[in-house]
Amino acid sequence: MATVVGQPTYVDNRPGGDHLVEVQNILNSPVDGTSILMIGTATMFLNPEITRNIRPLINVANASAAIIVPAGSPYRSLDELLAAARKSPGEVSLASYALSYQVARLLLEDTAKVRFTYIPYKGANQMMSDLIGNSLDAGVADVGGALPLIRTGKVRALAVTGNARHPDLPNVPPVGETVPNFSYFAESAWAFTARRLNLSSSHWNRPCSR
Repeated sequence: MATVVGQPTYVDNRPGGDHLVEVQNILNSPVDGTSILMIGTATMFLNPEITRNIRPLINVANASAAIIVPAGSPYRSLDELLAAARKSPGEVSLASYALSYQVARLLLEDTAKVRFTYIPYKGANQMMSDLIGNSLDAGVADVGGALPLIRTGKVRALAVTGNARHPDLPNVPPVGETVPNFSYFAESAWAFTARRLNLSSSHWNRPCSR
């Protein structure tokens, strides 16, 4: 970004309150175009009120999540996992650790017409530990974080949530191959600025030379 805008930039992480702290920070910043907020679409879905005073600028990146199970799980495919959830509604556990993955779980339940027992976690490490220890039936995680465990055989990926196979997991099908019309990028990051700032779209649509 520093190359594009021609001036130094830095990241100011403001965690807490499901991104409400970050939103409040951007609203309290000078309205001069030098402060930009980056959040995911899940925050907008689950907390639509926060978008009243901020303005979307550009979609920065999209990333898939993975639906994973313990290495010794009896479920060898997403279809088998969903069949078990349909047979025994609420008895199959599905965990996640962030708003983005909560949305993925809700969308999967709604589209596939199933109901899981949802187990929320504060972070990925504990969820992964419980998956490895067979305390959970399944989990939703970011591909990057789960990849080392998938490659070492500690967990198994059943599907990815994007609309195509992930380049790092070419043998893992997208959910849409099992559940028609399902496609969800768990980390669709957007850049925002305070709504009070009036910038033309051409200001943000300039091509990047690198």
